[in-house]
Amino acid sequence: MKEVINKTVFYFLFASFMLSCSTSITNDLTYENAKEIVSNKKIELSHIHVDTIVVNNPYSLSGDGFWKINGDSLYYFDRLLAVVDTYDKNGEFHSRRLGIGRGPGEVMEEIGTVCQVNEKWLLTEIYNIYQFSTYFSDKKMKFLFHFGEDIEERKQDLYANPDPREDIELYVPAYSMPQMNHLLDTRVLMKVSCEYPDFLEKEYYSSSALVAEYDFEEGSITKLMGKYPPCYQREKGAPAFANHYYSKYKNGKYLLSFALDKNIYICNNTFEPISAFGIKGDIQNEDYNLIDFQSGGVESYNFQEERDRKGFYTSLYYYAEEDLTFRVYKTGTKDEATLSHNPSRMQLYRGTELIGDVKVPDNFEIIAYQAPYFYADGLHEIGEDKDVIGIFKFKL
Repeated sequence: MKEVINKTVFYFLFASFMLSCSTSITNDLTYENAKEIVSNKKIELSHIHVDTIVVNNPYSLSGDGFWKINGDSLYYFDRLLAVVDTYDKNGEFHSRRLGIGRGPGEVMEEIGTVCQVNEKWLLTEIYNIYQFSTYFSDKKMKFLFHFGEDIEERKQDLYANPDPREDIELYVPAYSMPQMNHLLDTRVLMKVSCEYPDFLEKEYYSSSALVAEYDFEEGSITKLMGKYPPCYQREKGAPAFANHYYSKYKNGKYLLSFALDKNIYICNNTFEPISAFGIKGDIQNEDYNLIDFQSGGVESYNFQEERDRKGFYTSLYYYAEEDLTFRVYKTGTKDEATLSHNPSRMQLYRGTELIGDVKVPDNFEIIAYQAPYFYADGLHEIGEDKDVIGIFKFKL
């Protein structure tokens, strides 16, 4: 987490040298006015059988990566090495592409997140956005937002009077639990993080956006959307759990969930909350250590220990054909004998009714459905002698 904080400082200093047109967050609907939908328990599932595809990788890995699926191929993106390894559905290795450099098939920094756009790959760094062909060639690069002519004047404005509701230069693609999805033409939706004020300040939770619309053709963020719910807008907070997650929902809407909020919000296409449902998971430890945003205290705040021991929600996935919502969470633990392991569970909702709450492997995150299987990220074990990575699959 110290590394992330250091990166945050660097990102903002870099952002201060960039200029772009302003946009704004629109939130006419509020969390307080969101309609509460009572979720009933009608448990149908108490267990799911999860299979694991362990892949045959001939290279060393960093341990920080994620999976994507396209057709019959599995893609593992190693964020720190900035490479992508391709496998078939049986886990057999095919090829390695990308890498750090300035060549036609390389990127300049570690990878943020990836999505497919019109049969091409769109890939984020911090301030660079790349477009590649299906086989990671034909590189095109754009910036996250436009450079301005008077960089120094804009830098002074941002420092003197930052406005997270308007200033797109304050944002970068979210580094923790990143997400990006294709919208239309060359536009994508990406989860973002505000760099000033950052997640260690109260204003972050009252003013910053959650997601942004980005247009690759234009080469800029074009819209900021969403905000944190009231449970985050207090004098004291738990910055280790600033994460949020979204999933495409029916009728052009989105589902939105937060690490410390039991609610799952149904939002319109600008991420304004319309209604909310959800039942609290089987959380075992909610003794969150808080910092006072006014007096500080972050120096003694142990981010990793908080996430290793406390309960919180970790991902969200909606499957439209069966009207199923999957929400994964960490239960937390107070047992001294198991403090090194924070168990994962997954809730399943049909509509707004809870039909299951089951054990799942650590770091489980559903990423796709290809009949008859759901596929999930999660297996990343980097050892001294051998690296083991793989992808989970299960049927309902």
